[in-house]
Amino acid sequence: MKYSTIKGSFSERRRIPLLGRIRLGLKVQKVRADKSVVEYPTETDYFVVPPEVAAIVGEKPTELTVMLPSDDVATVFPQNLAWFGRSTGLKCTGNMEEAERLDPQTGQWNKMQCPCPMLKTDENPKGECTESGTLVVILPEVSMGGTYQIRTGSYHSVVDINSGLDFVRALIGRISMVPLKLRRTARETHNDGKKQIHHTLSLTIDANIKGINALRGNTKQVLESARLIQIEGPVAVDPENDGLPPDRVEEAEVVDPNAGKLEAGKEALAAQRTGGAGPTTPAAPGAPAPAKTAPAAPPPVDNSTAGQDGGKSGGSEGGPDLRMVPDAQLRVPIGELQKNTDGEGILSKIERNFNLQPGTLPQDPEARSLYLEALWEGVGDLQKLKAAAQPKKGRS
Repeated sequence: MKYSTIKGSFSERRRIPLLGRIRLGLKVQKVRADKSVVEYPTETDYFVVPPEVAAIVGEKPTELTVMLPSDDVATVFPQNLAWFGRSTGLKCTGNMEEAERLDPQTGQWNKMQCPCPMLKTDENPKGECTESGTLVVILPEVSMGGTYQIRTGSYHSVVDINSGLDFVRALIGRISMVPLKLRRTARETHNDGKKQIHHTLSLTIDANIKGINALRGNTKQVLESARLIQIEGPVAVDPENDGLPPDRVEEAEVVDPNAGKLEAGKEALAAQRTGGAGPTTPAAPGAPAPAKTAPAAPPPVDNSTAGQDGGKSGGSEGGPDLRMVPDAQLRVPIGELQKNTDGEGILSKIERNFNLQPGTLPQDPEARSLYLEALWEGVGDLQKLKAAAQPKKGRS
């Protein structure tokens, strides 16, 4: 036969297959006490790798040796906005200027303006369209026969990977087929004013000047060889529902009957602090927390006489009976608040904030700790009221 190949892409293109995915967290399935099942993702500080990768680099690697199969950043690290349907897969993808959205009736992808109201932002936290990047790599220590993909939605990871790619290209003249280190790196973030530690991605080259010069020497040959290779693109998979079974199944969750009271207590305590009353740090275990004004600690309650009038000195129906309070730490601030009408009013307000019936105490240990803290803040508020009510002395 005279002809054995067809000119053009039919016979001249080459494709590297996708071997698998590497994840940056686990999918956890929690079974509640009422038998309902909740599934959610949780971040890890290591790469969650397929079995064939774990056999070479270990079960929980924090560093991978990788190579990029192409010199085209758009191929090896595509970044976009993506909106996934719960059952329909990818519904829309864009770049903050334009997007393509799937018409479920015709199956056609139609162009539209981007962004749209589905974009998830601080002002729109319920949006379902999110930013992400997918890194396509070869793991030379595992197999040169295909690629693995790693998807990240982390802003810091995307910035660090893009920066690493630009730096490698500046050093060598290419990014393809260069041995690189992909690492999980602990980074402190401050979202909504809250300090958090996340393990983001960094891409670096571990080579001295001799190694850099050696890599530069075969740049032309590598680029020509890779020119006809077509990379099998990333699989568009919803990170919230990646189609894989849970990595971990937790034990049945005990439903705490005081959970609602605990959350209400936390909110009430936060609101009380916002108003400027009381200390800003929790009480140390085993000791009451002082108020901001550092008042003198109230004297211990004499349990032999406490409660002879029902445990109250002001006659209110709201406070717990001191004779029935088993925790000595609670008896002291409760006794101080029950000494007058103002204090009993503060105590009743604290009870309402914790959704407590008059005369009852929180049963949950954490709720009781918060309740104790709120009581001492109430004592501080009471002392401020007393100080404000005293007549000021004139200047001498």
